[in-house]
Amino acid sequence: MIVDDDIVIIGSANINDRSMKGNRDSEIAVKIEDTLKIKTIINDKPLLASNFAVKLRRKLYLEHLDIVNDKEVIDPLND
Repeated sequence: MIVDDDIVIIGSANINDRSMKGNRDSEIAVKIEDTLKIKTIINDKPLLASNFAVKLRRKLYLEHLDIVNDKEVIDPLND
C-alpha cells in the first residue's frame, strides 16, 4: 500500500482466525518512511513526497499498465 506518496507498507496483514491465534499462519509487514523527499505533483498540485514511494508507484503503474519504460513517463519532473 502506498499512502499519499509518503509511506509504503509492504507485507501481509490478514485478519482471520488462522492469523490472529498465532499458532498457524504468521503475518509480517514493513513500513517504509523515506526521509529523502522529492518534488512531485498530485491532483495538479506540487508536493514534496517520499522518493521511495513516488518511484515505486510510478514503476508499478508502468508494469500494470504495460507501458514502455520511458524516461518522460517515469520521471516527468526530472528529479
